[in-house]
Amino acid sequence: MDKHAAQRLLKQNGTGFPLAEWFVLKSLITAETNPALPTLAEHVQRDPGCVLKVLTGNALCGWALHACPSLRDAPDNIRAAIEKAAQYEFGACAQRKMALYELDRWTGQRGGLPLVIKGAANALVFYEKESARPSRDIDIVMEPDAIARCFDGLADIPSEMNNFADATFRMAGYVVEAHPFFITPLRWGGYDDLTRNSLPLPGFSTLRYPDATTAFTIALLHFARHFGGFSFDLLDMVRMLDANRVDIEKSIALWKENNLVDLILPGLTVLDTVTPVISDEAWNALFHGLSRRKRYEVLIGLRLLSVQRLSKLRWEWFNSRFAPPSFARRAMRLFLGSKAVTQQRTGFSPAHPLFWFFHLIGLPTKRVLFFWK
Repeated sequence: MDKHAAQRLLKQNGTGFPLAEWFVLKSLITAETNPALPTLAEHVQRDPGCVLKVLTGNALCGWALHACPSLRDAPDNIRAAIEKAAQYEFGACAQRKMALYELDRWTGQRGGLPLVIKGAANALVFYEKESARPSRDIDIVMEPDAIARCFDGLADIPSEMNNFADATFRMAGYVVEAHPFFITPLRWGGYDDLTRNSLPLPGFSTLRYPDATTAFTIALLHFARHFGGFSFDLLDMVRMLDANRVDIEKSIALWKENNLVDLILPGLTVLDTVTPVISDEAWNALFHGLSRRKRYEVLIGLRLLSVQRLSKLRWEWFNSRFAPPSFARRAMRLFLGSKAVTQQRTGFSPAHPLFWFFHLIGLPTKRVLFFWK
């Protein structure tokens, strides 16, 4: 197996996107700098509906207006629709900036030093216009005791919305998620790991952001963790590479040191189909340096990144590689279900003898027959 064979496993249909949308995304992410790809205006001529779906569905209208000059040649109605959607994105970015200022003030008064990661930090550091990079929320990483000290009693959003957030709340009406770690606590991603080479976030007194190598690794892991469905992860990584902020050799050393290579390679392979990132020799060395089992898991990860839909069982297997619990415990949880679900489905309480029949035999058998779907 080499890099080109691995890329063929993706079947050229991108990651979580239909083929036509993937081609539009590639032109958009590279900002029309690749002469081998059609311009955005040419995509509009071929299928305007597909272009609008990609831009509006992924909140990329502001970026398209900023980075794709060919849109000047697009039909007036298409351009007007894109400009209108971009205004909403601009408003969200303005609210995010207000929330960052409020977060900076709030944590400064309580002795906290949040590390801002992903979209909110990348927009300020790697983009000429931060309004070209909206985000759904603000993600920060802090020590667990600092999260409790700074945000105790502030959380007003149920924690079920994010399995990895210790506190989810609003600042200036904008959602903020405070995490004790990033995705892979058993390997890498704790507060100390991410802040080792961090820098002050421009314009703020207490907020910090990770160095480019760490931010690049975060984007790769987040991209794979969400099955390749977050187009902004790809765009962020391309922006980092275009700015010559990422040292690939230093990144490879980080991945090897923290046993991240098997989690990184699927996303790195996809990114390399968009813009050159890593040489064939370096990719092959990373892949063949893994154990036989991990090489197999990389290949499965590549296949999973190229599908539009995952069964629950495959979804749980993929997630178990990034965070506990283990796949065996996840599968058992799917098989048996929870007591609350059994009570809801049957109407029996645990005190009723029939409750345990349905909980241990009846409902699990039904789940097996229907393949957990």
